[in-house]
Amino acid sequence: MNYTNKGGMWSYRNIDSIPPLSCHNDGMAKSEDTVKLVIGKELKIRFKSLCVQSETDMSSVAKELFAQWCDEQEKKLAKQRKQ
Repeated sequence: MNYTNKGGMWSYRNIDSIPPLSCHNDGMAKSEDTVKLVIGKELKIRFKSLCVQSETDMSSVAKELFAQWCDEQEKKLAKQRKQ
């Protein structure tokens, strides 16, 4: 191996020889993440019910709404910066 232990610190002689870090959490490798929201119970029930009735995945609806809101906010901020 191309590394030595110097007083508790590992020193690599060649950066190309550093082994890749193993990922023990498969969730870290995913491009999506979980978001926890706090909403009223009535709104939650309405949302779930409407998603079921329209045979739509709740996550896809949330992603679409989040993306739309982000686009709107970015446009507002860009407009404010121009002023």
